Amino acid sequence: MEALRYLPYLAPEGVIVTASHPFVNIPNYPEESALLAELDALPHVVRLDIDALAREQQLPKSANMILLGMAAPFLGLLDAEQLRAAISRVFAAKGEAVVAANLQAFDLGLDHSQKSVSK
Repeated sequence: MEALRYLPYLAPEGVIVTASHPFVNIPNYPEESALLAELDALPHVVRLDIDALAREQQLPKSANMILLGMAAPFLGLLDAEQLRAAISRVFAAKGEAVVAANLQAFDLGLDHSQKSVSK
């Protein structure tokens, strides 16, 4: 729903990067099938079940980092290497394992977007 809320601000060639399952946080949340139908009607959408992928890769706290990796090719402000360096700096105090997990999650999302764009 958040991805659709900001459509008026999206450039004509802009890309929506989103999770394929909504984060339902209000009681009257729209039906998932209706949201997905709206996304499917748009020209530039990259989506992925980030929560399932995070669990599958044993990175349960890294869903947002997967999403950041998915968005990386479209940001235009920083490239993937600059984002990796920033992730390393931000999580450095939490230890090497946390840095490695977040970089792995970022790379999973980045890989998904790169494959989606090259189709």
